[in-house]
Amino acid sequence: MADRKQQIINEFLSDFPFLEKDNYIWKLESGNGEKEKNIVFSGTNINDNNNVIYVKRIYIKFKDTDKNKHKQIFKEIYFTFFFQKYYYFQNNVDKLFSKNEEFLFLIFKENYADSLKRLINSKKNFYLDDPNFIKWIIYQIAFGLYTLHSNNIIHFDIKPSNILINKVGGIFIIDFGSAIFKGENYYSYTSSHASPEFLINHVNDEKYDIWSLGITMIELYLKDYSIFNNIKDKKKQLDEIFTKFGIKDKYTNEDLKKELNDNKKIKFQIDKNILAKINDKDAKDLLKNLLTFSPKERFTAKNVLDSKYLKEYKGIDSFELKKNNILKKYPEILENPIKHKDFLKLIREIEK
Repeated sequence: MADRKQQIINEFLSDFPFLEKDNYIWKLESGNGEKEKNIVFSGTNINDNNNVIYVKRIYIKFKDTDKNKHKQIFKEIYFTFFFQKYYYFQNNVDKLFSKNEEFLFLIFKENYADSLKRLINSKKNFYLDDPNFIKWIIYQIAFGLYTLHSNNIIHFDIKPSNILINKVGGIFIIDFGSAIFKGENYYSYTSSHASPEFLINHVNDEKYDIWSLGITMIELYLKDYSIFNNIKDKKKQLDEIFTKFGIKDKYTNEDLKKELNDNKKIKFQIDKNILAKINDKDAKDLLKNLLTFSPKERFTAKNVLDSKYLKEYKGIDSFELKKNNILKKYPEILENPIKHKDFLKLIREIEK
């Protein structure tokens, strides 16, 4: 296995046109080296252990006729550059192409040490003993979601593994392969963080992200990334949510679908074992408003930012957001992504 990892790193370095690459010790962070799979590397400066950069390699020149693969690559590139000037996103990212333009390399120069998932699962998770540390993380994610939703974009995959964090608690939101504009059909999702209305009715508005934020918040407080299993069968995933959140056996799925369609106010009774481990009353109150059954009763990102739980951060960022212009040919690309597979040309258009 060690030999295979080193082989992947060597292949990466042979294609990576970064002039200073020999000044770094490289490590494989994720991916199995397959050409068509996104893969992440980290580089630690030989002379400065605190100087760490992350590089994501994206395969952009393939003959595959799978429409969804092209669509996912386009979304990853498009939304990465769409939001690079905003707080809590990849606002310090460089791009390089391999000589034959087969690969795009995204270089994240901020010193982001880890993902929230790895922090939760690591021996260093004593940071999460500080409630103010968790509050600061939730604030940043919520403002990132406010930015997305103000531009009519749903991230559709908010979870600890998609939030990178640095040594002083600064975060940025990554992985836009599942992101959609409001009203678009979804491409992919993570069951463990999927909202009940999506699992029942395929409803996919911005309240989906708020539910995912609620699950992420619980995982941070409990230092447990396995609140829900990632079950592909939607009915079984719903049963797990209902059991954990206290409404199992009170409703059939058809009852729930009707209640959802009628916008009834069904509130989950979050498992007492979960809430008992959270001492902050404001945190509990916020969770109850993030994890409501009816999306209409669920908080918006702005509600989260205005909540009592985050009162100390009020006013830290401006709510006056400049709206980005959507690439005019975006709908056409989604309809026929294989026709528009010149990703280099698309990036240039996005950055105009």
